[in-house]
Amino acid sequence: MDSIKILLIEDNLDHAELISDCCDTLFGKKLTLDVHNLLKTGMSALAEKHYDIVLADLQFPDSSLEDTIETLKNTASSIPIVVLTSLKDDDIGQTLVQAGIQDYLPKEELSPTLLHRICMYSIERKKQEVSLQRKTQDQQMFCRSLSHDFKGPIRKIRQLCDSLNFKLSQSIDFDEETTEHFNMIDRQASTMTELVDGLYQYLQVDMNNNTYEDIDLNDLVLDAWEFALQDKTKEPKLLLKKLPKLYGIRPYIFMLFQNLINNGIKYNQNPPVITISSTSNDEEITIQVQDNGIGIQERYFDVVFQPFERLHTRGSYSGSGLGLSIVKRVVDKHNGQIRIESQPGLGTTFFITLPIRKLTADANP
Repeated sequence: MDSIKILLIEDNLDHAELISDCCDTLFGKKLTLDVHNLLKTGMSALAEKHYDIVLADLQFPDSSLEDTIETLKNTASSIPIVVLTSLKDDDIGQTLVQAGIQDYLPKEELSPTLLHRICMYSIERKKQEVSLQRKTQDQQMFCRSLSHDFKGPIRKIRQLCDSLNFKLSQSIDFDEETTEHFNMIDRQASTMTELVDGLYQYLQVDMNNNTYEDIDLNDLVLDAWEFALQDKTKEPKLLLKKLPKLYGIRPYIFMLFQNLINNGIKYNQNPPVITISSTSNDEEITIQVQDNGIGIQERYFDVVFQPFERLHTRGSYSGSGLGLSIVKRVVDKHNGQIRIESQPGLGTTFFITLPIRKLTADANP
């Protein structure tokens, strides 16, 4: 770095001098160091000037320990903060990390080399965090465009096709071939809608929506089933065996079942039958989703989880080519595993293994 600007908030003058000497040794003329002995004045300085990093104690005359942690937590989203403290509490480090503090160092372990490494790592990690946040924001904006800006014109095309098709059918120039052309446009627009919906789901799994909750899988599967029944061309049957509760991200688990059920119905030349069951032990739950569809050759077991990989033409089976890749991403998001058992013509069973997490009402990792 060409220069580094450090804000030190420390009420103990001896400690402030020791930390200042370490910083001088490390950075020399590259260093701009501002020292404040109260949390309030330190936060005021941070609001007025740019700093690369904040070094802060936890105990101040003008702030309790809890208030200090809360203040630092509210500040940590925009700048790396390293806490230097004399407190000997094994739980304090975990509390600080959960609050978003970049690092924590007992003052008794302080040395120029260690301080330098922690400062550099903290600054770099914060840069990476900010970069990731910006990418996530861009992705969210793109998802909103997919949901609104992209689908709007597609809906308009379908509406115009329906209108023109109706007018043509009332005309003396009625032409079945032209009508079929309009129907083809409508089918392609429908395929485009499926693709946009699939891509939206695929990208959603990368969002920072990590709200874990206790999920009644039985109710969730029934909701996903009702969604699948919007396809009126088939009359599928669901065999649902009682499932346990799962601690997971509800919208993503819904996507998982929605896509597996849709696959079992779509890729099927028989009256579709979907069987969902589970087994569990002290460490994990394995959910089995079985269908009586066309099956998958073993050499394609890995391929089907790749985005936009299709084993059949769109003329044979519609779809976005994203369904199983969405399922795989959801499983990965929950630190689980998925595998396939299948034979062509004899159906497919997906085994989804997820770690058991302690069921709590308010814990959100």
